[in-house]
Amino acid sequence: MPFGRHSVCVWLVGTVLSVCPRILADEDSRPSAVDARARLLVEQLGAGHYGDRQRAVRLLCELGLPAIPALQRGTHRGDLEIRVRCRKILDHLSRLDHHRILDAFVRDPDRDPGRQLPGWNRFRKQVGDDGGTRELMAEMHRKEGRLFRAWSTGETEFLSQFERRCQEIQLAYRQGSQRRIDVGSVATLLFFGSDQQIDVPDSTALALNNLMYYNNLKTELTQGERKRELRTLLGLWIERPMTNGNYQRLLLAMRYDLKQGLVPAIRLVKQKAVGLQAQYAILAIGKLGGREHLPLLQKQFQNKSVLSRSVSGGKVVYSCQIRDVALAISIHITKQDIGKYGFNRLRKNSTYLYSPNSAGFKNSAERDAAFQRFGAWQRANTETAKPQPVDSE
Repeated sequence: MPFGRHSVCVWLVGTVLSVCPRILADEDSRPSAVDARARLLVEQLGAGHYGDRQRAVRLLCELGLPAIPALQRGTHRGDLEIRVRCRKILDHLSRLDHHRILDAFVRDPDRDPGRQLPGWNRFRKQVGDDGGTRELMAEMHRKEGRLFRAWSTGETEFLSQFERRCQEIQLAYRQGSQRRIDVGSVATLLFFGSDQQIDVPDSTALALNNLMYYNNLKTELTQGERKRELRTLLGLWIERPMTNGNYQRLLLAMRYDLKQGLVPAIRLVKQKAVGLQAQYAILAIGKLGGREHLPLLQKQFQNKSVLSRSVSGGKVVYSCQIRDVALAISIHITKQDIGKYGFNRLRKNSTYLYSPNSAGFKNSAERDAAFQRFGAWQRANTETAKPQPVDSE
């Protein structure tokens, strides 16, 4: 009698969970005897009577891990019924054993899970090894175990699975179907996204960036129990080298005050970014950096690229240039009174330090006077103002 894949899967979940206390099987049983019994039960998975097949599933679940060799052999049998059931039983036994490993990992801070917990070695080096980080790593595996298994075994489908999860989770929050932030899933996406060995497509990077703006996640990143770990992972994602996406990631860094945003900011300035990207990169250096970045900013003092203009009666009455923004930030990081420099329209901004396009002048005479004033201040404060060159990537 044929069976439905969904009904078998649901039945298996209930069966396996019901025998969970016996999942490690009877240690007194002789391995050869257990294997022989498992082989017979695998044969019965293809029995003609439905009740016999279900009984074989239940008994194999009760045998637990010692039945795995026989089940693995069963996945190569010619009988489709046997192959499908063996794969499903193996999957559930593997999940239960994985949960057992995770529980022991959290309980024992001295326990080294070795290869049993993929990703832990990199995670503890980058995030730390304490009770909180262990609990988070366990939660990541419980929520995204399939993704970790695909990554650890080098499956070719891993990247497509990672892309799909980024899209699925972002879509769930956007549509409002996900009310509470799933910290384990979000942490997993950031963990894999920050892995420089993984080629993250632009669409996936955009979904991951957008996810960081949802209100519930903002709360987790600023007030949640796992804010330190999440902020560390977000910082690693922000600073990883990427061909594209530097602009969006430095905006995230400014929103969450993460100094890792200096990496994409400096990269954009050195790559001679234009327009808003150049302006936000300079603003990020002002908010997240310090006086050591002054040489990089002063290189922009000759950049006359216009960001915005205000025109009245056919005449330009106000304009903001890249060099104006660089000057405003140079004044800020040298802790001078910016009000003395003629920036009459400059507006403070809690996220971006100053509002975009507000650092400008009415005319060239005001602009020249401001730059001359900064030059005079620098000459008078050579010893205290002299910074060390920055070459950060």
